[in-house]
Amino acid sequence: MVMRCVRTLGTWVLVALIVGTSSWLSAGDTPKTGARPIELTGRLEVLQVDDWDGGHSHRLHYLEDPASGVRYTLEGHPASLDGLRSGSTVVVRGTIEGESIRVGLDQNDGVEVIDALGQVAGARTAVILIVDFQDSAVSCSDGQIADGMFTGTQSVDLLYQETSFGLVSFPGDTDLDGQPDVFRISIGASISDSCDHYGWAALAEAAATDAMIDLSLYQHRVLVLPAGVSCSWSGLANIGCGTYCRVWIKSCDLEDVVAHEVGHNRGLSHASTDLDNNDVVDCTYCDVSDFMGYGNQGWRQVNGPHKEVAGWVPAEQVVELTENGTQTFVISSLETDPALAPHPQMIKIASPGTEDFYYLSYRQRIGYDASLSTYYAGRTNIHRHPGSGYNSTL
Repeated sequence: MVMRCVRTLGTWVLVALIVGTSSWLSAGDTPKTGARPIELTGRLEVLQVDDWDGGHSHRLHYLEDPASGVRYTLEGHPASLDGLRSGSTVVVRGTIEGESIRVGLDQNDGVEVIDALGQVAGARTAVILIVDFQDSAVSCSDGQIADGMFTGTQSVDLLYQETSFGLVSFPGDTDLDGQPDVFRISIGASISDSCDHYGWAALAEAAATDAMIDLSLYQHRVLVLPAGVSCSWSGLANIGCGTYCRVWIKSCDLEDVVAHEVGHNRGLSHASTDLDNNDVVDCTYCDVSDFMGYGNQGWRQVNGPHKEVAGWVPAEQVVELTENGTQTFVISSLETDPALAPHPQMIKIASPGTEDFYYLSYRQRIGYDASLSTYYAGRTNIHRHPGSGYNSTL
């Protein structure tokens, strides 16, 4: 959904819900003239669109037909497209018109996942393509961008190592040439052109190939664009990662933006707020204890439920309460290595009448959380989340 937030006295407040995330027909609606039924098997691509300035986000869904190479736009009720990830093989049954397929028009329509891709731990290969346009160059230096991703005393690579307790990393020299995998290339596009992220990616990747950069080495392709490109979003990323996945950003000097968008590649949704606990998101990005909240907030780790859904905290460190009564617990901070933590790191309690859980956790100002706001640090944090899937933490 699209939501507009207004900052009042330092707090983001939801003031309006505007439109759905995509155009769709409800069951029983009549398809457009010329539409016809279709069943198509292909590879799914899902994009998360982030607009921090506007305070809203939405998703785009595409199906690539392996026979023709055509990329179809999938449209439907959000519930019919929820939980889908890039790289998955799916069967889509719906109604096609042109290069758009609508699902959810009747009970036989929908998306059937044949081969779902889960999260992959370990070293993740990533390349940064700095994309200069014919009338505008990316303002940051190659060294500045390399430091932010790979080589600095603080970097996206080291941040993921710390918050995942060593389970995820982004080594900086996959091609073994002794230099960080950061390359500046030029494309024949103008920043005044209509926003065309796929077209720009195709041009950039072709230019990289011409420059003898072997893109097949990399699972994550991060495209850094000039800040003035004509796109309303701040960042864009595949949700999930197949053979490879992409990130597009136009904030070359904000490392937490890169961490955020790569987090979508890793299957993490947003760190949102629901301060009155009524199951309506107050602000999409406003839990800034987590780099899956707003960008430009500095270095910090992720919150409790994101650590669990990513598989970074072992099950024995999460105590799920199943009986009524009063109990007292001591918990170790989320920053503590689980192998060294003397106590559990999260308490998990089922939310009555919902599929969610309440998570209680404790944060300290150490490591990448050294500058964490005192709104979160040194106190108990309470979140709500289903415990699995691509769902925002609240």
